[in-house]
Amino acid sequence: MYEHYVAYVAVGFSCILCFSQLAALGTLRAAKKAGVNFSSLPYLVALGNSILWLKYGMLKMDTFILLSNGLGIATSMVVVYYCWNYSIRRGEVEQGLVTILALCALCFIYVDHSTSIKAEDNFGVIASMSSMAFFFAPLSQVRQIIIKKDASSLIPAITAASFGNTLLWTIYGMSLSDLHILIPNAVGLVLSSIQCLLVILYRNSSGVQRQVEERIAMTALA
Repeated sequence: MYEHYVAYVAVGFSCILCFSQLAALGTLRAAKKAGVNFSSLPYLVALGNSILWLKYGMLKMDTFILLSNGLGIATSMVVVYYCWNYSIRRGEVEQGLVTILALCALCFIYVDHSTSIKAEDNFGVIASMSSMAFFFAPLSQVRQIIIKKDASSLIPAITAASFGNTLLWTIYGMSLSDLHILIPNAVGLVLSSIQCLLVILYRNSSGVQRQVEERIAMTALA
């Protein structure tokens, strides 16, 4: 029965992770003021990931998965909206959102109408792959972070919450012997640990703020 206690705490960390995504709004706003473009990919992937896992929770009738990913969809939609609102390339955000929703719809159609006895298991594999994409998305910046010794693109609140979240869901997956939950979260635990290390080593709060200040200074000199 210990898995239930782990699941309660895991849902709590999922809530923290979901709300910590809202911390990105300040960074997005600063980027817009500085005229700097930013990638909406991590937030779009997070939205798609939550949608797929919500469906997986329905298939498994798992209340804990439903709760955490229902909230994940709500907060991801808020962040994606502000990505679109603040972006200097709104068309890219719109195309990304349509693509994510279309892929999720195709997966739903497959699992709902397939006659294969492995359809549910295959859907679990797809959800697992989406989780790995979610965890790998921020690491596309790792090379630049190491070169510049500046991890300001990684938000500490999200990074810390991601570590706790993946740790607890890994334990929950182990308790259920559900590889679809266990494997992606174990991978996510390793990757979030790397992100935490980068934040500790290279955190530079000047990041986007420095670009804002430089732009203001250039405007004043002009």
